[in-house]
Amino acid sequence: MTDQSTITYPGSYRFKRVTLFPANNSENRVAVEIRNEIVTIVLTESMASDSIRGYARVVERSGLLEGYPIRGEEMLFIEFEDAMGVTRDYRVFVYKIDDIVITNSNDGVNYTMHFVSHQRFVADQRRITSSYNKLASEIVQDIFNNYMRVATSARPISTSVTGDDGTNKQIEIEETEGVLKTIIPRMTPVQAMKFLESRSYSTLSSTCSFRFFESADSFYFATDEYMYKKALSNGKVFKMTCAPNIPQTNEYITQRMANLNDIKNVSRVDTFDDIHGGSYRNKVLVLDIVNRVTNIAEPGYVYQDSRSSYFRGQESTMDVADKHSDQFITSTFTEENERRFVMVKDYVEEDTGQLRGEQFLPQITSNRLAYFKQLNGIKIQASGPGRCDITCGDFIELVVPEFMHARYDTQLNTQLSGVYMVETVSRDLTNDVYTNNYIMVKRNWARAIDPTDNKFLLGVVGGNTQ
Repeated sequence: MTDQSTITYPGSYRFKRVTLFPANNSENRVAVEIRNEIVTIVLTESMASDSIRGYARVVERSGLLEGYPIRGEEMLFIEFEDAMGVTRDYRVFVYKIDDIVITNSNDGVNYTMHFVSHQRFVADQRRITSSYNKLASEIVQDIFNNYMRVATSARPISTSVTGDDGTNKQIEIEETEGVLKTIIPRMTPVQAMKFLESRSYSTLSSTCSFRFFESADSFYFATDEYMYKKALSNGKVFKMTCAPNIPQTNEYITQRMANLNDIKNVSRVDTFDDIHGGSYRNKVLVLDIVNRVTNIAEPGYVYQDSRSSYFRGQESTMDVADKHSDQFITSTFTEENERRFVMVKDYVEEDTGQLRGEQFLPQITSNRLAYFKQLNGIKIQASGPGRCDITCGDFIELVVPEFMHARYDTQLNTQLSGVYMVETVSRDLTNDVYTNNYIMVKRNWARAIDPTDNKFLLGVVGGNTQ
């Protein structure tokens, strides 16, 4: 793989180290540098996953697989530098070896090493059986401190890895509201975090979009609104383009590093899913068995009443637009076809020493469901030159030109341009090329259609031009 001292073209990179060494509770073996045996490394960071995962394709003739041997109890320390001089390093646990192929000359072997972040592996060995009477955010902190932190390793590896002691990443937690009285019954730490996602509430987040995930920088338990504010304050909203004709010369390397290609709009609109999924209308029927009442007469959730307060990755002054027209939303998504849920309420709202206090479950269910349905309504897959500075939870302000057949002159694509949240970034380092593969999502069109400049409404296309 590439190891040149200077890297001057988009997608170039340089491995600093790919070191294999035994985990702390494994037998004592030396650390081995294996970067020359690596053909491919793929590292995937995603807000839709609980941890960093990936694999390495190895081609070796040294007898490492059977002579070391690799037992599925080893660590990998991966450190590399991109074309802009930004460095990333990862401490991961090798848990699986497969796809083993012996070379035709019987003098070597090819295989795949699968890995996951070390803290995630350690957490999966634990089970939580405990009761809690705290804010959900405080429970998250307790679980992370007690079950997802790794004892400092004495193995022969540098402590320059991201973390407070070379072993652990920190977690950044958004504060929640409402004391959560709950019992966690023999869950893994990650299962408990996923449970707490669905029970966390904050008046600062109308979407209730709490997620637990791991990026290249840190673990997070936070909402999309929190991540966007963080990105703005840290300069992590990256301006990128989708331009087809950037010159392939070194003077344009900056523009090429900020350009995406192979864009695929994997999700644009699905009206049946909008009707049956509850993204525009839904209702939680609460059966209050303590007071013997129900909320049948109360109106359900209506997206048009809440959308202005929802996170959209745009400044509130921007003229964004929904994928459906207001007229269609009003006439199509009705009380008759709204998605309904039944919830039993066996507590009173006052904190009187009961098992559970106010849980905010109707608000969480309605808003979280609708928001995630809306957010995933506009999803694109794209690839671009490998960059270490972008990770999941960051944002990309993407400029997409209008399709050639639809424009009079160069202008923005109304639907696809805009601010996207980077849900997933997969770092593919194969041979001498480093590529970032992205999954990005956003809720709204970049701006509303201007009826005075719409060639279909004006009859220029598809109609009588006389």
